[in-house]
Amino acid sequence: MNKTKKYVIQFVVLGFMLIGIITLYNMNAQSTKTLTTSKEITESIPQDQEKIVEKENQSEDQSSHEQKPTQPSTTNKSSVENTHQSQQKPPSDNKQQNESQTGINVSVVGVDGTIAAGVIEYNNQNAFDVLKTLCTNKGISLKTTGAGITVYVKAINGLSEREYGVMSGWKYKVNGEYPGVGAGQYQLKVNDKVEWIYDKAE
Repeated sequence: MNKTKKYVIQFVVLGFMLIGIITLYNMNAQSTKTLTTSKEITESIPQDQEKIVEKENQSEDQSSHEQKPTQPSTTNKSSVENTHQSQQKPPSDNKQQNESQTGINVSVVGVDGTIAAGVIEYNNQNAFDVLKTLCTNKGISLKTTGAGITVYVKAINGLSEREYGVMSGWKYKVNGEYPGVGAGQYQLKVNDKVEWIYDKAE
């Protein structure tokens, strides 16, 4: 009887030990499985993140291409502006051309060359009138005696008569010829060319 009881106790103890071993084994297996699963999840997260970042970069590149403004072409605009400008003549050139067609060309030539020149608008002037207007416009001094048809030019721009001899002084031509009458008496016509020349009478 005692021996049987002893065997039963040993069997129970062995049973408990076997149950404990099996329990520990199951716990270790679950822990290993859990670690393996965690490791797989951890490794898969960076890959998923890389895919997400790559998709985001592709989306940004695509949106940047779509939103990039197209530069307007300025070549045609510049060509049109240049053509328009080339077709337009400056107002000053047109004015000068009109005055030369309806005015009087006047020049003053001294000993050393041309002192002044310009186009005076025609208004029934005589040869002296256009000289006076030119000197006024150019700021040139003019010294005369007499008045009207007897006016006589003694000095222009400080160059006086008789500086180069008794017979030296100012004379005028109209269209290349000496009229032979006083400047205040000679009536001009449209487009006449008047030249006041200092004659040294050499």
